[in-house]
Amino acid sequence: MALVRDADRILDAAEIGVVMMLFVIGLELSPSRLRVMRKPVFGTGGLQVLLTALALGGIASLPNTTGKPRWSSAWAWHCPRPRSACNCCPSARS
Repeated sequence: MALVRDADRILDAAEIGVVMMLFVIGLELSPSRLRVMRKPVFGTGGLQVLLTALALGGIASLPNTTGKPRWSSAWAWHCPRPRSACNCCPSARS
């Protein structure tokens, strides 16, 4: 897609944003308030992570234009072994 031309600048800005958000959360919330919010935050957050993982796994399992699952091309791209010596990548076997 090439929407971002300089990813390093975006990553740096994102890291600063996360640090500032955590700092503000630390200023606003007392330890007693965090203890009260523990179950709703971790329960809802854990459910969100689980549902997102299931959704992304389902999307990755859908075939792309070549008929292979989307994860097979992603795995081949990230595999550290050379294609000729790789027995683990689905795309190397085809």
